[in-house]
Amino acid sequence: MARSRTSSEGLPQGGGTKAWTDRLQAIDDRAQQDLEEGAVTAGYRADREEVIDLLNRALAGEWASFLQYWHHYTMASDIHSAEIREQWKEHAEDEYEHARQFMERIKQLGGVPANDPSQIVDLNPSPFTAGHDLRSMIEADLVGERAAIEFYNDVVRLCGFDDNETRTIFEEILLEENHHADELADFLFQYDASTGEQITTVHQKVARGGTGAKVGAKVGAKTGAKTGAVEKAGLGQTRKLKGRTGTTGRKQGTTQRRRAA
Repeated sequence: MARSRTSSEGLPQGGGTKAWTDRLQAIDDRAQQDLEEGAVTAGYRADREEVIDLLNRALAGEWASFLQYWHHYTMASDIHSAEIREQWKEHAEDEYEHARQFMERIKQLGGVPANDPSQIVDLNPSPFTAGHDLRSMIEADLVGERAAIEFYNDVVRLCGFDDNETRTIFEEILLEENHHADELADFLFQYDASTGEQITTVHQKVARGGTGAKVGAKVGAKTGAKTGAVEKAGLGQTRKLKGRTGTTGRKQGTTQRRRAA
């Protein structure tokens, strides 16, 4: 007769259907206890308080992102803003849904969603950024999405198989956050597939030490040229004044000598 064994996770291995029959009976017995815990059963292995805290931090980030996207949608007035405004609206709606999912999971775990504005400020992983033009708005949103992606991946690894439900929520939201980041990056860095060159648009990348440096060099060159011209003009004017002063002095000296004679 096959002998029943248990895995490191406590699952029966071998022993046929009898082992599972016994396990299911034990599960049913435990399910009748602690009914006030709702969806959290005896098989839950994660640190519940830590998971609730991480969910609230994620919730705060989603609320901030929701407000930031709507702010950018409302304030964008650039001539090129039409192509991005609809994306901002869609992203804002997605962030609202993410916040709802996090709130539901927090409640299931016996926690309280941190929806107070002061809590959002304290817990938000990425601060709200208004931006001052179309490009800075897109960059701020992209930074926020990238920060959320890294944070959510950390939570997925932490939950592992100890909290499958929370891990699944974060995994599903991660797919959408990756999509958001990809769309925003496309708006910032557009390339011609046939040439591999960056398309020159209002969204063209201003690389540190790259395009910005060239622009600065041009501005500096123009400024230097103007300064040089002014200095030359000033020097010429000074020479003229000196010349005039010398001529006047000679004339005055000649006049004085004639009077003396």
